[in-house]
Amino acid sequence: MSATSNRTSSPPVATPTGLRRYIVVISHRTIRWAFLGSLIARLTQTMVPLALLLFARQQLGGFGGAGTVVAIYALTASFGFPVIGRMVDRRGPSVLIVAAIINAAGIIAIVMAPTGLIWPLAAIAGVSTPPLGAAIRSVFVRGFDRPSDQASAMSLDTIGTELMFISGPALVAALVALASPKTGLLLAVVVSLIGTGLFAATAGRAKNEPTRAGNRSRGLWSLVPLLLIVAMQMSAIGFIEVAIIARAIELNSASAAGVLLAIWAAGSVVGGLTFGARDWPGSVQKQCGVLLGLTALGFCTLVIGHNLAVLYPLMFLAGLAVSPSATTLATICGRLAPPHNRTEAFTWLASATGLGGAGGYALGGVLVSHTNAVTAFLTGAAIPVLAVVLVLALPTRRLSGATDDDTEDNAPPT
Repeated sequence: MSATSNRTSSPPVATPTGLRRYIVVISHRTIRWAFLGSLIARLTQTMVPLALLLFARQQLGGFGGAGTVVAIYALTASFGFPVIGRMVDRRGPSVLIVAAIINAAGIIAIVMAPTGLIWPLAAIAGVSTPPLGAAIRSVFVRGFDRPSDQASAMSLDTIGTELMFISGPALVAALVALASPKTGLLLAVVVSLIGTGLFAATAGRAKNEPTRAGNRSRGLWSLVPLLLIVAMQMSAIGFIEVAIIARAIELNSASAAGVLLAIWAAGSVVGGLTFGARDWPGSVQKQCGVLLGLTALGFCTLVIGHNLAVLYPLMFLAGLAVSPSATTLATICGRLAPPHNRTEAFTWLASATGLGGAGGYALGGVLVSHTNAVTAFLTGAAIPVLAVVLVLALPTRRLSGATDDDTEDNAPPT
């Protein structure tokens, strides 16, 4: 009897609910360690931009040149992710170790080499940044058969990423206070190699995964509308972040900006945990549309935050739909991507995230400098509304569930 027949004749297993869903994710032996490795490595990826900014400022004597160095690092990482992701799909996760070694060498060279080489070395370090977020999401899709488990895993990853973006800069700030930006960069190198090594050693490869490329990238064109949606959503978040800082300054309390952003992130974490803990009605496409609409509504309410006492709770509410909407976008990516191109597909998602966020920060800064925080809040709220239209136009049939190829590819990693 075939494996498929055995699976069909097995008694149905009750779907766990609540926080038990996350226990299912971390109880998977392979995924538990791969997820831990990806989080460790991604912690350093949230450390490097700030540490690099502070180090470059010391070397170049100002934030202008330092900002350019960090921009080069971030942009080259966005372009390098899909290339590395495609190689991972072809050769396996060992490619990530090679990328991490090149990335580490580039960062060490930045610290040791003459100041004049800092820009090309930042490009080398950036383009070789291993896309651990994309890689672990690919593991989630092929490691879990049930869509509910995949959704919980995606939600857990989104929450973990949120926490890394909070912890990384805080760790750098502590290291700079105790030592120097150079120490932050060197520690990031060590931790990145440890995390990437742990991931590569435990992630494995999917069964029946081909080793030759063939025409495997052809189906990725179907992701273009989704990538536009992701870029729009991240640009909206960029607008809101800039507007929050501007509003804090307008209220003569610039120091409150960090607290407001932390409360926003806390709302996102709570929303993500709640979303991933149960099944929700409707298709993932409709869920995404509703969540983007709620995101827009939350952003719009920030307009009435005329003082900090009102703005604090509004920030928490505005964050509730951010992580769940990101989870649904990642789930949609996993369903639209060709089975043997999932890592590359998720790297394109990461690139769209980075480029969209950068665009939002830049345009938000220009908008705030010429108008005020309210205008930026309203602009940030309008963008997700436009994204809803694009979400509803995505191919419904392909989002309804797994394809035949998915079934073949859903075996747990070895």
